[in-house]
Amino acid sequence: MSLKKPNIKKFRSVKFGNNVLIGKDVKIGSNTIIGSNTIIEHNVKIGKNCVIGSNVIIKNSILGDRVVIQDDCK
Repeated sequence: MSLKKPNIKKFRSVKFGNNVLIGKDVKIGSNTIIGSNTIIEHNVKIGKNCVIGSNVIIKNSILGDRVVIQDDCK
């Protein structure tokens, strides 16, 4: 699995913490915040205005708008 640092130009309105890794074909809605040390694996979709905490791993998921995931969820 090849995970990379987020392409800041692609996700302009998303705020990323340190050490975030993202897989291929990930979609993240505007005004979303992704905490530090979070991994978002391939083909994940995250809606608008979400807050993803630090140390989170997301895989095989579709999240709607305004979802909040607390720190350390896997």
